[in-house]
Amino acid sequence: MQLDELLPLDAVAPRVRRVILGEYQERWPTVHEIAQIPDRHWLATPGVGPGTLEVLRSITHPPHQQDDLGSPRPSDPEYGCQSAGVRS
Repeated sequence: MQLDELLPLDAVAPRVRRVILGEYQERWPTVHEIAQIPDRHWLATPGVGPGTLEVLRSITHPPHQQDDLGSPRPSDPEYGCQSAGVRS
């Protein structure tokens, strides 16, 4: 999800939706705007608890999915140097 997209309010409970809209004077915030609010502020907001915060953060900071091809691996020469260093 892009930071400039509107927060998918249908992904949160109706009471949380009211809290979020209240924070933004009934304006629908972007993902970036929600991500900018510190956890401490959200947890101090009536109607927002750890579970709600977890839902918000799963929307604003989704886990990165990497396949095996995307993970960094040393090239053969780098591996040889590392191995040689270990054996010495």
